[in-house]
Amino acid sequence: MSASQERRGPRAGKGAGPGRPVLRPAAEDVPVRAGGGGGDLVAYNVLAYLMSGLLLFGGSGYLLDRWLGTSLLTLVGLLLGMGLGLYLVWVRYGGRRPPEDGGDGSTAGGPAPGGGSGA
Repeated sequence: MSASQERRGPRAGKGAGPGRPVLRPAAEDVPVRAGGGGGDLVAYNVLAYLMSGLLLFGGSGYLLDRWLGTSLLTLVGLLLGMGLGLYLVWVRYGGRRPPEDGGDGSTAGGPAPGGGSGA
């Protein structure tokens, strides 16, 4: 294999050359770390929800304060932004966990599936 073919990568076809983009392996070809690596992404998403709520609503409150000549709307906007950011995080990542009932859907000690008395 020539040096120019090694630089282009395994997926680069005959058409790759000077001035053409170098093709990279597809995402499914890239190995995933043993730990999964998904926790970092979740942490960044949570941080983005919280910061965007603060910036959007706090900034809106600040602008309304300047426009109306008040001094309370910035604090209200910051609190509302933090509350809505926390709510979005809870909705997105804090949903209910499925009950651990053994996985077969049966419930021990519950009523019969037909709801009748069995007579």
